[in-house]
Amino acid sequence: MQKLKVEWWIYLKTLAWVGPFSLVSYFYTNWRTDQVIRGFDVYFDYELRLPFFAPAAYLYCLLPLLLLLPPCILSEKLLKIFLRQLFIGCLLALAFFYIFPAPLAFIRPEPLNNVLGFIYSIDRPNNASFSLFQFYLALITLACFSQLASFKRLLLVSVSVLMALSGPLIWQQHLMGIMTAWVSAIVLRLSIRDIADPT
Repeated sequence: MQKLKVEWWIYLKTLAWVGPFSLVSYFYTNWRTDQVIRGFDVYFDYELRLPFFAPAAYLYCLLPLLLLLPPCILSEKLLKIFLRQLFIGCLLALAFFYIFPAPLAFIRPEPLNNVLGFIYSIDRPNNASFSLFQFYLALITLACFSQLASFKRLLLVSVSVLMALSGPLIWQQHLMGIMTAWVSAIVLRLSIRDIADPT
């Protein structure tokens, strides 16, 4: 119990400033993208033929629950490494957003019900060059995978794959942004392995 308390304290103390930082960065870069003239695309033409599957938005909304996993699974040492990777990933996303302001090409149809309408009203991004959602998903999956037993690993991977697919299925993310996010998470996991307290 004491061990869990220590890890939750480290986690919450760090998210108290990383969370607002990432949100401000996200909203600012989306606003900036909306102001600039579109000069290039970061999507493949075949993506525009992907079917729109509105209920996948419910899978998309599972990310806050997935964010609860690291302090429950990772040791204090691994949690500090994870948090450092998380913060550097936010900086990378901000840099991508600012340097490559590329709007989404998808135009969503009207939502099927009020719940989906509310979800879409909160999350209407303009920037498609680096998916923070996919980065968080990838980093959490990679960090927790090795600490779980076989069945729990299978469950985590299954949920992560479904959540990753939800982005393009609700016309929220392009494949280029998804690939960039997952590659960045893998690179950070491989390159940052020392203990570092981001708080």
